Amino acid sequence: MLQLPEDLVRLQRAIYLLRPDIIIETGVFRGGSLLFGASLLRGVGNGRVIGIDKDMDEGTRKSLSSHRLAARISLIEGDSVATSTMEFRSGLIPEGHS
Repeated sequence: MLQLPEDLVRLQRAIYLLRPDIIIETGVFRGGSLLFGASLLRGVGNGRVIGIDKDMDEGTRKSLSSHRLAARISLIEGDSVATSTMEFRSGLIPEGHS
């Protein structure tokens, strides 16, 4: 995970206070922060994460899909600002979820 520890503490607090239905992360790298977000959401009993990346490493994809938190993680391979990616992402978010 490529995050500063202080940022992780702030993210944890925000998730605890807001209890979001969905967290969208652009740039997956090895998936560490996706797992962090998924574990926090499991802790508050709500939500899942969507990770978007142009070049998703196959090992990372396999590792995340076999992880015990896999049900809380969706992966999209594509440009995060491309129209097709936005449409696909929108299909993963049920109406009325924040």
